[in-house]
Amino acid sequence: MCILEFSLKFQTKWVVALGRQLSGPCAFHSWPPRLTLLGSSSSSFASKMTDEAPSGHRPGSKAFRIVTLGFVVAVSSANVVRMSVGTPPALLDSFGVANNYVMRREQRFSAIRAGIAARGLSGTLGYLGEQPKGQWQVGSNSVENYYLAQFVLAPLILDADAVRREWIVADLPKGKLAARAPSGWSVAEDFGDGTFLLRRKPP
Repeated sequence: MCILEFSLKFQTKWVVALGRQLSGPCAFHSWPPRLTLLGSSSSSFASKMTDEAPSGHRPGSKAFRIVTLGFVVAVSSANVVRMSVGTPPALLDSFGVANNYVMRREQRFSAIRAGIAARGLSGTLGYLGEQPKGQWQVGSNSVENYYLAQFVLAPLILDADAVRREWIVADLPKGKLAARAPSGWSVAEDFGDGTFLLRRKPP
């Protein structure tokens, strides 16, 4: 959308400047228009026109100027339409929310983020996913889920060697928590949607 707006503003300024060049009684004395927006003021077509025109009377008839300006406006409008068609809008779900995976992950972790802040926790926490770290493979969902959790919970640091930390962020379906939770840790709070905060039991 920003690119489309920039293009529209650029082409509008170009047309206005060109219109001013073409509207004067001696418009073609300085043809082609020397516009700083365009960067260059030479073209073979325009050069031919100025070379063939007699001094003091360029081929700048009112009708020709109107046709030229209309052509520029038409080309500019076509470019804007083409860019708008080639820039699809953000995908929306049935509730009208942008279907963005990172944004949905941020929403999913918003409750546990608030819970961590309420407890005054900072620094490094453990991270527990569906698979042990030793079974992670490059490009797998486990690696992706870990880095996404790290991203949305920053500036906290998540340690995949979870048992080294007193507090653990668990990111997995509730049905798999019992099998994955390390011995000696209990659920401090269930934030829903597969996010839990675990804490090591006191000795």
